Amino acid sequence: MTEVRMENSCLMQAWRRHERELRAYLRGRLRDAQVTDDLLQDVFLKSLAHKSTFCSLDNARAWLFTVARNALADRLRMRKEQVELPGNLWPGTTNLPPWNPSPPVYRAHFPNWRKRTGRPLIAATSKA
Repeated sequence: MTEVRMENSCLMQAWRRHERELRAYLRGRLRDAQVTDDLLQDVFLKSLAHKSTFCSLDNARAWLFTVARNALADRLRMRKEQVELPGNLWPGTTNLPPWNPSPPVYRAHFPNWRKRTGRPLIAATSKA
C-alpha cells in the first residue's frame, strides 16, 4: 500500500496556517467545543476531497472560510426545530381538490390595451 505524504502539500500548509483562525470563527458561533471540532473536521475532509484542485486556488483562506461558513449554515439548519403541521389545520380543508392554476392571461383578453404608440392592439377575435 502506498503511503500518502502530505506534510509539504499546499493543502496542509494552508490548513496549518488557518486552522486556529477557523476554529475561533466556528467556536464563536457555536459556543460548543465538541461541535466546533466536529465541524472543523468536516471542513478538513471537504478540503481533502478537493486536494487535487486546492493548490490552484487563488485564495486558500477564503475558500476554507467559505466551506466553513457553508458547513456552519448546514449544521444550524439541521439543528433548527421543525414542526410538522397537522393535516386538519383548518376545518373543512382536508378534502380540497388539487390546486389548479388559472389559465394564462393574454393581451387578446384585453381589447382596449394600448401599446406605447397609443394605438389599440389588434385582438384576435372569432366572428361567429
